[in-house]
Amino acid sequence: MFHEVYEKFGGVKFDFASLAPWGHFPTIKALEQDRKGGCLNEVTLPVKLHDGALTKAVEEVQKQLQGLKYSDFNLYSTLSKRIKYPSKYGMYLPLPTDFFLYNFGPILICKL
Repeated sequence: MFHEVYEKFGGVKFDFASLAPWGHFPTIKALEQDRKGGCLNEVTLPVKLHDGALTKAVEEVQKQLQGLKYSDFNLYSTLSKRIKYPSKYGMYLPLPTDFFLYNFGPILICKL
C-alpha cells in the first residue's frame, strides 16, 4: 500500500494509531463470565504483538522509500493511562456497585 500511494500520488506522510487495550475494556471483560477483575491477557497480548509488528514494518518501508515520514499515535498507552487513572483525565465512577467493580471493573463516565 505504501509503495502504491508513494509512487502514484507522491504521498510521503502517513499517520498510524496503535490498537486500543481491548483486554482492559469492561465490555470485553464482561464476555468472560467466570473471570473476576483484572485484564484479559489473551486479548491484550495479540494487540501488543500487532503494534510492535506494525512499527517494525513501517520502519522497514521508511528505509525503502526516500522521504517517507510517519507519525505513530500510541493509543494503547493513552487509553491505558485513562483506564488506570481516570480522575486525572476528568472521569469519575458513577455510583459503582460491588457487582460491577468485582465483575467488570469500573465503568467510567466523562464529566461534561
